[in-house]
Amino acid sequence: MPATTPLRICEWGCGPARIIRHLPTLLADLKPQLTGTDYNLRSIAWCKENIADVSFAPNKLEPPIALPAASFNCIYCLSVFTHLSEPMHSAWIAELTRLVEPGGY
Repeated sequence: MPATTPLRICEWGCGPARIIRHLPTLLADLKPQLTGTDYNLRSIAWCKENIADVSFAPNKLEPPIALPAASFNCIYCLSVFTHLSEPMHSAWIAELTRLVEPGGY
């Protein structure tokens, strides 16, 4: 990524933000734009109320997520696919591919 490209990171399936809540501090020099998504509306509401410097957006159990294509240059998740059926693996991989910019991670 060129130095002028803002770092836009998404944690898909963020739950109560156990990981993404630490990124504003860990990546402070890079000034990232951080977004967490989850299907659990209570988690998203709690995160919006309690976690600063991170945006949170709901998703549903099935794609799509109401965000534009190529919204992020990095998307990660931890222990989400283990909770999904095989057909949902393919559907979500396609959706996450839509959301990450070309050349993103």
